[in-house]
Amino acid sequence: MKEKILSVVGKLLLTFLIIIHLFLILNANFSFLTDITVLKILNAVKNIGSLLFIVIMSFKIFSKGSMAFRIIFFLLLLAIIVFMFFPSTYQNLMIW
Repeated sequence: MKEKILSVVGKLLLTFLIIIHLFLILNANFSFLTDITVLKILNAVKNIGSLLFIVIMSFKIFSKGSMAFRIIFFLLLLAIIVFMFFPSTYQNLMIW
């Protein structure tokens, strides 16, 4: 039951992320959205959504895996989350 829920949520999130990526790539080529604030918000949603997708799929994959792999993976994930809160992180990321 838990894996089915994670699978459905993962599929919905993946569809949402594909739509955001497509929108940002089309905007990079055709520049139909010029409001920089909206573009920054969409890029932040893309980054956070990608991280959420990684978390959801890792719960699904590592539910039956080794505890050592889970600990290593979640420590790496924790490092990503911690560095996301540094003020210069989004300034230094490549924004399309």
